[in-house]
Amino acid sequence: MPLKLKKILLEVLKIILIGASIGVLIALYRYAATYVIKFSDYLFTSSNTLYFCFGVIGLVILGILSYAIIRFDGNVQGSGLPQLEMNLKYKKKALKWHSIPLMFINSLISFFAVLPLGTEGPSTFMGGMINYSFNRVFKDEENDDDIPLGMGTGFGISLMTPVAGVFYSFEECLKKFNFKYLWKSILMMSVAFTLAYFINPNSSISLPVLNPFNYLYTIDLFLIVLANYCLARIILFLVPIFKSFINRHYKNTFIRARFFIIYILSALIMIFIPILSGSGFKILNSFSSVSLIYSLLLVYLIVRIAMFATVNISMASGGLMVPSFILGALVGEILYVSFFSINGSNANENLVIILSMLSLFTFLNRTPLTNITLAISFGGYMNILNILVPALITISTSYLIAYVTKLDTLNGQRKKLLRTSRASSLEKINQTNN
Repeated sequence: MPLKLKKILLEVLKIILIGASIGVLIALYRYAATYVIKFSDYLFTSSNTLYFCFGVIGLVILGILSYAIIRFDGNVQGSGLPQLEMNLKYKKKALKWHSIPLMFINSLISFFAVLPLGTEGPSTFMGGMINYSFNRVFKDEENDDDIPLGMGTGFGISLMTPVAGVFYSFEECLKKFNFKYLWKSILMMSVAFTLAYFINPNSSISLPVLNPFNYLYTIDLFLIVLANYCLARIILFLVPIFKSFINRHYKNTFIRARFFIIYILSALIMIFIPILSGSGFKILNSFSSVSLIYSLLLVYLIVRIAMFATVNISMASGGLMVPSFILGALVGEILYVSFFSINGSNANENLVIILSMLSLFTFLNRTPLTNITLAISFGGYMNILNILVPALITISTSYLIAYVTKLDTLNGQRKKLLRTSRASSLEKINQTNN
């Protein structure tokens, strides 16, 4: 067999194995997350005192275990993505295969504690780490540039949106388009999605849009964009302030214990205000089942913003994408209840919610093609004609405004903090050596 053909076949085999591993792992992970959340809800909302006490004891034990895991492997803090990207660039030896099961376990602990975190961040991280690990197995370290394909595949399977996952690989992970990687991404995603669909076909978010869009009401779209631009500014202002406060008062006992304090606060929210707990799907589901008044929605939004900013500094494992979707959804529902429905707009409620979710996500992450695909997926592919044009207008406008105003991204902020921390550590080492 010619050497070149053998190399191509080995590459194809590697891509298939990576895709299969990601598809099976993330599908099982989504199942595990669903049942952990249901079990936690049952314990903390149970009228049975014994079950409730069991939940509290379990939370304490798991909280200590989670903290120990993070101390052992700092790569599993948060979504793990900034650490993965920074280590790929500066210190590959810091990446170990055991981060995959540790992220799996630690993020499930976060879900048991009903923290406002999602599965998409850990899924993206585990996808990248699976790709990284297979490169080592195949002694193909020179192709580590394709690790973002594994990250995008993990992202796509976490939301069961394969096309969005392919776009995400290039927009957010690779930061550029390259035909060399296109066939790899499509093959990897096809294998992963096929296996994941047979194991767990359910999509995380489904808001069918059945009414056609009326061009006379395009002003509604710009109101959605403007509201989410303001919210993005608030989030990007609050998160660094919270982190700066933590850094300045790091030696304070209260600050050092923030990991456990956030666990306790999250559990209290679950007990007394369950609709606000967890990643936020309870809020999303309540829009269709309950008519919420404007003032209550506004309170929900304020509390969720505080939760979003706080969990950023908690070190707990989990993703911030779904929680940011929920913030956008709340903005959309507030606009619909307080303005659109009152002023005779024919805007579909689900469409407003979806566009608002993806407008905010565009401001915070800058992945327009991914977001347009997500909008179509969330609203149902059968309703593409009702969604495509308003999604294009809303997401393109959000992207242009973010570009013109030089708005930072959440991931950009986190990587800046990591670079600052790395530079500070190097400076301390140099001072010690001198």
